[in-house]
Amino acid sequence: MAGALPEHWTAHTLRHRFTTRAYRGSRNLRAVQTLLGHSSVATTERYTAVDDDEIRAAMMAACD
Repeated sequence: MAGALPEHWTAHTLRHRFTTRAYRGSRNLRAVQTLLGHSSVATTERYTAVDDDEIRAAMMAACD
């Protein structure tokens, strides 16, 4: 598998990336939880990254 991944990536990196992209595409954490087979949504949350743009957007939405 190491040869199939970009340099410095691991299977764990790939799992984080996939989870984040699935969430950003659907905005449905429960659907991503089911897709990955996690028994707890907290596990899915740990694999989902939130970037600075999303934090800013949430702040701006709260200020409107």
